[in-house]
Amino acid sequence: MHIGGAKCGSSAIQDFLRDNAASLKQRGVLIPSAELDSGSNVVGHQVWFFEHLLNESNASEIVYERLKSLLLYMQESQLHTLLISAENLINDNGFHEMLACSRGLFDVQVIAYVRRQDDYLASAWQQWFSKVYPSLQAYIGDRLGKEANWAHLLAGWEERFGRERMTVRRFQRSTLVNGDIIDDFLALLVLPPNAFSRQAGPSNLGFDESLGSLAHRVRDLFSSEHDDSFYVDMQYAIGPRALKSYRGSTLFSLEERRRILAAYEECNRILREKYFGALSPSEPLFEEPCPADVVSVTELEQVRRQQDLLVRAILGLSRRLRGLEMLLESQFKSGPGAFSDSQKPPAPNDRT
Repeated sequence: MHIGGAKCGSSAIQDFLRDNAASLKQRGVLIPSAELDSGSNVVGHQVWFFEHLLNESNASEIVYERLKSLLLYMQESQLHTLLISAENLINDNGFHEMLACSRGLFDVQVIAYVRRQDDYLASAWQQWFSKVYPSLQAYIGDRLGKEANWAHLLAGWEERFGRERMTVRRFQRSTLVNGDIIDDFLALLVLPPNAFSRQAGPSNLGFDESLGSLAHRVRDLFSSEHDDSFYVDMQYAIGPRALKSYRGSTLFSLEERRRILAAYEECNRILREKYFGALSPSEPLFEEPCPADVVSVTELEQVRRQQDLLVRAILGLSRRLRGLEMLLESQFKSGPGAFSDSQKPPAPNDRT
């Protein structure tokens, strides 16, 4: 079970599992469907299946029945490994209790990736919490020490499954096999990295932080922290320039990053003792924050970046609309058979 964490390379792992489900199955590894069964809807994860189970009083029974059916399917198909992936499982929602039934069916191994907390908080603010908190300061004030407290979040899994069944890895390039999250994950599965297809680029690229600032100003448009429609529509209008193309973040200064990590000192000490005992006394659990982690911009420069994105969005939509109009005009002029009456475009002077 790959239980997360969020913002720790899960999207790259799950995209890989989706794209290579057939190849993995040939090697005896089953990637279940999004509904945790042997169906064809294989997306590489079961995030929403587990999230929806939080509303069910008999969630453990549902999970047990799904796992039992998968075990029978695996026995019939001569498969030896079931690979579940859902980054929300590490969250403090009792998922470890919901999945405790798996121990009666499988030899369970639990895999988790953890990330330096200042980087996690910056990424989580951009993706989720800028939509619901009035300010970054309010978010940090409310969630510091709770979000990304990996030692606490792993404790329930350790209690239910045992420390010996837990593998925890750091999501930082210098500690990953070949500096790559997929190679690292495959090494844990004892599978060769060159035996599978790989995406050309990274998965789940973040959006430009100036776009995130715009989203925060109109957060009343979001139905929840998971509503990504704003970003999807803006990327449609702007194109690749909507994505972040630089290292570091504008959100925290170097001193702020150090203060954040100081709040997690005890958490990271526990992590180090439990899972990273082989580190030398001089080697930190996570790489220390450095100037390259910080992008300094003035308030005026931030406004100018936002204006640049808005201009590109307007221009992008205008060009798409013009292209659509030209296509409609071309098809309309090709003859009355090109459209049915209900499909005919409006007259030029009636367009809105």
